[in-house]
Amino acid sequence: MRRLKLQRRGTQAGMQRTIHSLQNRTAFANALTTVVRRYDLDGLDFDWEYPGVQGIGCNLVNPNDTANFLLFLQEFRGTSLGSSLILSAAVYVTPFADASRSPSKDVSGFADVLDYIAIMNYDLKSNTAIGAGPSSPMDDSCAPSGAKWGSAASSVAAWSQAGIPTNKLVLGVPAYGHSYVISPSVALNRTNASSLNSFPSYNPSNRAIGDKWDGPGGLDVCGVSQGPGGVYTYWGLIEEGFLNPDGSAGDGVISRYDECSETPFAYRPSDQIYVSYEDTRSFAAKGDFIYSSGLAGFAMWEAGGDYHDALLDSIRNASVYGNPSVRTRNTTDSSGGTQSTSTQREDSSTPARFLAFVSLPALVFLNLIVVQLVSLS
Repeated sequence: MRRLKLQRRGTQAGMQRTIHSLQNRTAFANALTTVVRRYDLDGLDFDWEYPGVQGIGCNLVNPNDTANFLLFLQEFRGTSLGSSLILSAAVYVTPFADASRSPSKDVSGFADVLDYIAIMNYDLKSNTAIGAGPSSPMDDSCAPSGAKWGSAASSVAAWSQAGIPTNKLVLGVPAYGHSYVISPSVALNRTNASSLNSFPSYNPSNRAIGDKWDGPGGLDVCGVSQGPGGVYTYWGLIEEGFLNPDGSAGDGVISRYDECSETPFAYRPSDQIYVSYEDTRSFAAKGDFIYSSGLAGFAMWEAGGDYHDALLDSIRNASVYGNPSVRTRNTTDSSGGTQSTSTQREDSSTPARFLAFVSLPALVFLNLIVVQLVSLS
């Protein structure tokens, strides 16, 4: 069986127009039907991360975006073809916006029409007033005030409290990290030059190109000039000497692992590049969380960034078998004291069943097909 998913990214103006009326929803459903049959697909993934609010900056926004999105999914699921497909949605770390642009308190209707919801727990921004932090944290309860943008733990809690069963939630994980240009005087601990500071300050306008798959920047879809992405894949970190093939720090590189956010950091003083990334340890921690929380599995973006399946093997094994011991994480409560939180799957006697969405760059060309087939009014 082919497990190919068609992604229709919705961070541009088109998605809002695509589903705002019955006529357009019908046209979109017909276009999807054509694509599914042409390529013999098993499922569709809808990547509309910010219905009802601005995403990239030039979206068309309507207070009824979330409601209209649900209407479309209900209508499409009600067709003979739609009823037989695997339907999923890639979402932000907070539930879809309601008409007031606040996170919805009830999105349970989406659980009735979607098989899975993949939480994109990555590309979480750092606060320039606080400093460079993790972009895919396991937990952000230890982060400074003003730097709590979301995490695996908080996002799963938010979506489940809004009505999505945990066995329909998929945790999104990245095979890459983000880099910053930071001087040694800021990145390194003053009393111990071999130790990295947490949340070092940075200049957002001073960005360097990441690995060879990263780009120099240019105009985005809104016509706004953007600098280099500064992205390093796990493969790129190893290829360019930040890491050794076993994942340890390369020559001249200083590393740190933050146990609260389960995030590794690497810094190379010679070119002042500071990277927040993912490794086998952080992926195993996320796999443990998937197992203990009873999630459906993980969605990895994207497989080409891995190094000989090291990340994939790590999270897959932990997702299926979990950690044999109870995981305990120390966090800081609002009073400044520490508290321990433990999680363990209720039934840990057997391996968990899980779903893995492993995205490949080759799927990107399919995104354009739907746009070409839909006639908007």
